Amino acid sequence: MDEASSDHNDPIQASNDSQPKADSGVKWLDQQIGKKVTIEGIAQDAKEGATVEGIDFVIFIDQLDSWPRSVLGRKVTATGTLLKAKLTPEPVVDQFGGYSAGSFGDSYILKDARWEIKH
Repeated sequence: MDEASSDHNDPIQASNDSQPKADSGVKWLDQQIGKKVTIEGIAQDAKEGATVEGIDFVIFIDQLDSWPRSVLGRKVTATGTLLKAKLTPEPVVDQFGGYSAGSFGDSYILKDARWEIKH
């Protein structure tokens, strides 16, 4: 793992030594689109695939449908290229005000990700 990810408490880190502020979360992520980043969070599964979830972010791991059982729910670090794209269609509101399945906006995706359990 690269130096930027060692012994820091920040949940999101750039691999090029540009450290985000603790309160910057999603705003910082938007500035890192297309760059190699290292993130830290909890390994979770979602309908669209495996995610790393932090206090104020959810990042999908590209090409990983679900985490191995031994990893699910554990703290992980993952390094890859951060992208932002639409994973599911927008929900549709029916005549009674009910929403169909879907999600608003784009999702963060970590492409070519390498990950490991954080001990």
